[in-house]
Amino acid sequence: MTSVDIIKAIASSQFTADELRNINTAIRNQLNNASYTNARSIHVGQSVKFFSPRYQVHVSGVVKKVKLKNVDVQITNPAGNIETWVVPASVLTAA
Repeated sequence: MTSVDIIKAIASSQFTADELRNINTAIRNQLNNASYTNARSIHVGQSVKFFSPRYQVHVSGVVKKVKLKNVDVQITNPAGNIETWVVPASVLTAA
């Protein structure tokens, strides 16, 4: 079953409210596990990149601190200023 099939099944209301809550819980748990796993593979000083949905651009930077599920990434914005963004570990990839 693909993600498109799952979305179509959910949209066509083939599930009860309890089943939808269970599906939601399973998805949230899997996302949390992915964040924890990815955070353990990222190290301070490593170059990373990610997509910023807010600004619709790909951003690259250097890891400054690794937390449980989030990572502090130091970036240089287009104006040349250095900023630190708190980014979910699950969206980071090695640059």
